[in-house]
Amino acid sequence: MEESRTKTMEESGTNKENGLLVIVVAPSGRDAEVICDTLRSASIECKNCLELGEAEQRVGPSTGAIILAEEAFEPGASERFATVLRNQPAWSELPLIVLTVSGRRSEYSERMSSLRKPLGTALILERPVRRETLVAAVQSALESRKRQYQLRQQIEALQQSEIGRASCRERV
Repeated sequence: MEESRTKTMEESGTNKENGLLVIVVAPSGRDAEVICDTLRSASIECKNCLELGEAEQRVGPSTGAIILAEEAFEPGASERFATVLRNQPAWSELPLIVLTVSGRRSEYSERMSSLRKPLGTALILERPVRRETLVAAVQSALESRKRQYQLRQQIEALQQSEIGRASCRERV
């Protein structure tokens, strides 16, 4: 069975193949567990973090996307996390998916909106989110991240080419 599962993951081009990880910050109830179970059932690697500070420590080269439940936003933590995002290289824009509470605008929704503003561009999904919608959004985010890494490789190749040309000119 493990062999067929591995083959299916390879055929589908999932993030297990390219090593991208989705970080989930959903501190309420069983949300993080359910989200990670849903993503794993679609062969997407997932790591649950209890708070933004933990997610901040985990963001690295293998991070493909981050899912944030709006209840994870706290004034100080949101600002620190926004700093991590602002310090990304020019080619990078780590995909963010924010899960919000559905309903009419309220004081609470206004406060949450202001707390997530410093994070920049994010896909907003209202809960309850259908499994298919969540998986599709994450797959799209991971594809976007893969394209960013391809862009980084092209930039590095161009820089190496320029270094090679400059070295040739110096020899002439």
